[in-house]
Amino acid sequence: MYKTSLSKISSNIFSKHQGEKAFLSEVANYAEPIIESYSFHRLKDISFLGALSPKYLNKIIQNPHHTEAGLRNIHACDGSRLEHSIDVAVIAYQLCDRLMFSKEAKKYAVAWALLHDIATWPLSHTGEAAFAKITSTNTSKLREMMILGKPDLSEKFSVYEPLKESGIDPNKLLDIFHNRADKLDYDLRKLSNIIHSPITPDTLAGIYISGKVFNVNVPNPLDIIKSFEPGLFKIEISKKFSNQIISFWRRKSDIYKQHINKKNVTVWESNCSLAIEKAYPNVSLEESLIIPEDEIIENINKKWVKHSNSIFKYKSPLKYYVHPPRTKKIGAVDISNISYFLRKDRIVEKQMK
Repeated sequence: MYKTSLSKISSNIFSKHQGEKAFLSEVANYAEPIIESYSFHRLKDISFLGALSPKYLNKIIQNPHHTEAGLRNIHACDGSRLEHSIDVAVIAYQLCDRLMFSKEAKKYAVAWALLHDIATWPLSHTGEAAFAKITSTNTSKLREMMILGKPDLSEKFSVYEPLKESGIDPNKLLDIFHNRADKLDYDLRKLSNIIHSPITPDTLAGIYISGKVFNVNVPNPLDIIKSFEPGLFKIEISKKFSNQIISFWRRKSDIYKQHINKKNVTVWESNCSLAIEKAYPNVSLEESLIIPEDEIIENINKKWVKHSNSIFKYKSPLKYYVHPPRTKKIGAVDISNISYFLRKDRIVEKQMK
C-alpha cells in the first residue's frame, strides 16, 4: 500500500478556500483503497504538462519557451498527474454536493476523477504520442485494462480490487467513462452528462493550473461550479453566473492558441515525441509505464533530430471558441446543450500560427 498525504496536495486550487481539508477528507473516505494503490501512486512522478512543464524549461533541447516573452518568468508549478487527479476529485465531489446527487453518485464521481488519468504515460501527452504508437495501446484501452484487472498487465497495475473495496462496480464505472447512459440510473446519468460536456471537472482543474503556468488569468473552478443548478430532469447553467463559464472558455482558447497549440511549440513537442519513439522502439507496455521522466528527457536530447514541420501528437490540435463570438452571458441552458456555445474544431496545419 502507498500512503498519500492528501494534506500536502491540491493547494494550487484550494489553498484560498475554507474547508479544503474537509473536502480532501471526504475524497479519502470515498476512495482510500484507490488512493493507496500502486497504479494511483505511480502518477506522482508524472508531470502534468509533460515536456511543457516548467520543471523541464532548461533541460530539453531547443525549448521554444526560452524565447517566448510571456514565459520568461514562470513561478508556478504544473504539479503531477496525481495532484491533478485529486484536484479533479474534489471538484467533482463539490459539484455533486451542489447538485444534491446521491451518496452513490458522489462515490462514482470521485472514482471517475481519481482514475481518469490512471493510464497516463510518463511525460504525459508528450510521452503518450510515442508510447501509444510503440505499444499499440491507447489510454482508453489501457485504462480499461487497469480497471478490469486484465491479465495483459501485472496485478500491481490493476485497480480492480481497490475499486471493489471502495464499493465501486468496475463495469458501471466504465459505463460512465464511455457515456453509456442507457445503463446508468438517474443521478449517474446526469453525472455522465457533466463528464462528457465541455465543462468537466478535469477541464476545470487542468486549465486552471495551465493558466498559472502560462500567466493566463483563468477563473477558479470553485467559482465556476456555482453556475451549475439542479433541475428536476436535467442540470442547467444559470444565467447569473454564466459569464464565468464564458470567461473560462475564452481563457482556455488563449492558452491553447498562444502556448500549447502555437505552431513552433507544437512542432517542438512533436519532435520530443519522435525522439522518444526513436529511443524506445521495442519497449514493452509495462516498461513504458514506469520509465523515469528524467531518463526520458535525457534520451530526448540524445535522439533529437531536427524534423520538418511534421505534427506528431496524441490527438489532432484543436481550437476553442465561444459562439456567437460576442457572447457575454447565456440564458438557462441544459448542460447537454452547452456545446452550442462552447465550441472546438480541429486545426488544419496550415492554419497554425
